[in-house]
Amino acid sequence: MANSFQMAFDAGTKHVVLIGCDCPHMGIEPLRQAFSALDRCDVVLGPVQDGGYILIGLRRPEPCLFEEMPWGMPELYAETRRRILRQGLSLNELPMLSDVDRPDDLTMDVYRAIGWHSEKAMTVIIPTRNEADQIAETVRLALQGADEVIVADGGSEDGTRERAEEAGAKVLMIPYGRGTQLNAAALEATGEILAFLHADTRLPDGFGEEIVQVLRNPDMLACAFELGIRGQGAGVRVVARLANLRSRLLRLPYGDQVLCMKKRDFLEMGGYVNWPILEDLELVLRLRRRGDIHILPRKVWTSARRWNRLGVLRTTLINQILLAGYVFGMDPYRMAALYRGLRER
Repeated sequence: MANSFQMAFDAGTKHVVLIGCDCPHMGIEPLRQAFSALDRCDVVLGPVQDGGYILIGLRRPEPCLFEEMPWGMPELYAETRRRILRQGLSLNELPMLSDVDRPDDLTMDVYRAIGWHSEKAMTVIIPTRNEADQIAETVRLALQGADEVIVADGGSEDGTRERAEEAGAKVLMIPYGRGTQLNAAALEATGEILAFLHADTRLPDGFGEEIVQVLRNPDMLACAFELGIRGQGAGVRVVARLANLRSRLLRLPYGDQVLCMKKRDFLEMGGYVNWPILEDLELVLRLRRRGDIHILPRKVWTSARRWNRLGVLRTTLINQILLAGYVFGMDPYRMAALYRGLRER
C-alpha cells in the first residue's frame, strides 16, 4: 500500500485514494467525498464495521501509516487513527460501511447493494427448447401462484418463445444447456424464492403459498413436490411411486419434482453446474449436504413422453446406468454421449 501511494505521487498525482475490493457499498459517492475532503485534509479514512478500513486517501506519502500495522485485526482502524493524530495530520472520517470477509457478512443489506435483493415473493424458471406444445399451459398455471415466470429458451425453432410471451412469461434467449439456461434466468429473477420447473410439468393449485410457508423455516434449505406422471399404464405409476419413495427416504428429489429454494441460497452455492446432463442431481446433493430438503405432500404432474418414447423399462435402465456413471465419477460429457447413444439404439 505504501509503495502504491509512493508510485502515484512520484507520477505527479496530487490526491491519491486507495480502496479495497470487498465492499459492495463502495460506489461513486464515497469516492467523491474522499477526493473532496483531500482538498482540505491530509488524510481520509473510510471505516468498516470489523475495525478496519476500506478506503484511505492521502495528499502526500505517509509511510508510517503502513509500517508494522495490525493488518486484519479489529484494532487496525484505531491504530491508524492514533498515528495520524500523533503525526499532526488533519483527518476526515467517512461514514462507516460494511465489507465482506466471511459468509456471515453476506447480510440482506449487502445483497441489495450488489443487486441480489429480490423484490417479489417467487419466480418460476422454465428452461425450454422446442416446447411450443407444452409451454403456454405450463406458464398459465405457474402464474396462478408465482409473481413472475421466466422462460429461458435455448434456441427454439417452433414458436416456443412467442407462445411463452403470449401466456405472460418473460422470455430470455440463452445458449442451449440446461444449467446455463437456469443460471442465467436465476440472475434475472426478481423473486426471493426460485422454483425450477420443467416445461412439461404442471404445478398444483396453491403451490406458491405452500412453498413460501416451507422456506420461511430457517432450517429448510429447499423443497420439492411429489411426482405424478400423466400417462396410462401400471409402468408409469410404479416409476412415480419409486421416485416418491426415493425422495422421501433419501431427500433426493430430481428436477421434474420442481426444486425450490431462496435466491440468496442458490447464488451462494454457485447455482447449477454447466453440465450437459444430471445438473439437477448434482445440485440436490450439494443442497442436501448444507441443509434439509422438504418434500411437499402434493404432486406435480409431468408428461409421460420420456417413458412413452422408449418404454418404461428401457428408460428406467438408462437412468440407472447414468446414475451409476455419476456415482463412479464418469465425465458428464461422456455420460451425455452415452445417454444419446442408448436412446438412439
